[in-house]
Amino acid sequence: MRAFLLNISFFTRLPVAKLAPYTDERYRESVKYFPFVGLIIGALSGLPLYVSNHFISLPPAYTAVLSILLYLLISGGIHLDGFADSLDGLLSGRTGERVFEIMKDSRMGAFGTIGLCLYFMVFYTFVQNMSFAAFLMMPYIGKLAATAVAGFSKYPQGKTGMGKIFLDVNTPIKSVLQLLLGSVIAYFAASISALLALWLVVLSAFLSRRWHYRMIGGLSGDSIGFIVESSQLVYLVAYQIIYRLVV
Repeated sequence: MRAFLLNISFFTRLPVAKLAPYTDERYRESVKYFPFVGLIIGALSGLPLYVSNHFISLPPAYTAVLSILLYLLISGGIHLDGFADSLDGLLSGRTGERVFEIMKDSRMGAFGTIGLCLYFMVFYTFVQNMSFAAFLMMPYIGKLAATAVAGFSKYPQGKTGMGKIFLDVNTPIKSVLQLLLGSVIAYFAASISALLALWLVVLSAFLSRRWHYRMIGGLSGDSIGFIVESSQLVYLVAYQIIYRLVV
């Protein structure tokens, strides 16, 4: 339980840090709960959709904005930093060590800024009219995709960081088991549309992995953040398209 609480304290702003003091061993144990923290984020940030679907009908634009604000408040936007930093580095036109340095720079550049603007445009557009159950899956599937990729990845040679522990703990068998469990959860929570969207997300995540490997020789902590957030966007778009085709 403390390992689960530690993961919650790492990847949300929920006040549980005092209940699970950090140790390296506890953090390693907590990694397996990473996708399930996404369910908590999805449930809390999706409350406007739940209220609109079941109690008081709100304009879709209102529910989208409220869900975005709650997502940022609850998650702290922790992976958005990695998303923006990765775009700055990967699109810089540089290679190798210089790309890694740009990604580690605390300052945000033009590509990161543009990427975040496009991120919220897609978020706002595709969350509208989405069911609570479908939205609930978004942060879960984003983190699940990062977990799936992590089992088949390594940290850039000669580098260190918290992301290295995440990659070391996840193994191919653990990633596959998480994916199988995630497929069951997606199907029963949000229908066949969420399941099909999940597998498109996983494909996109491995394409992102290939991009990072080509540029920096592995995945860093920023790379993991990029995969989480880009996977969430792919899920939002894919789910809406598949849902309309299926229905």
